[in-house]
Amino acid sequence: GPKETGVNLMWYDPASGSRVPIAAYTVTRDFIFIGPGRPPILDHIPFTVFPAAAVTASGGFLTDGKSFEIRDYGFTGELRRILRINLPGRPVSEAMAEEWLEWESSGQPPGTSVRDQILRSMPLPDTLPAFESLLTDEMGFVWAKIYDWDTDNPQRWVVFDHEGPALGTIETPAGFEVGWVGPDAIIGVWKDEFDVEHVCRYRLTRR
Repeated sequence: GPKETGVNLMWYDPASGSRVPIAAYTVTRDFIFIGPGRPPILDHIPFTVFPAAAVTASGGFLTDGKSFEIRDYGFTGELRRILRINLPGRPVSEAMAEEWLEWESSGQPPGTSVRDQILRSMPLPDTLPAFESLLTDEMGFVWAKIYDWDTDNPQRWVVFDHEGPALGTIETPAGFEVGWVGPDAIIGVWKDEFDVEHVCRYRLTRR
């Protein structure tokens, strides 16, 4: 059955040992499968949300992953503002679930493996997550990556400016892990079909 996990986010000062709570969540991301004659197997439930955060010099940004909303917190734990875009939830369709199942099962016929039995017994969420990760660039803008389970697709980001409004969206190549965003460039690591890592730099034009 599903396994609940507690996630607590806080500011921690290693010098004094003080902790300032920010938010607490309960996420259901894992699934425990108990079959006859075999030990329990732990696996991830597809299309599940998980909180993401990005730290700045004056505080940090946090999203619970469920909605297209980001919260800005100060070092004392106070909520300073909320960034959001008005997008509806994206339902998890039956076709999407079957496509994911076929991909995870490596093309094997249904019901031919224990792995397939585990995947088909998992409870799927009704909607896809919203944002899956956050980062801040050298200009102080917030970049929020829109969730996409298919790693072959380009990654889509929503960029928010200093005051909170969304400036628009930008795409980065599939398989490219963004590490740093400067005034006019994006630097990160891209993996080829052989899983070899390449450091890449892309030109960024700001309007």
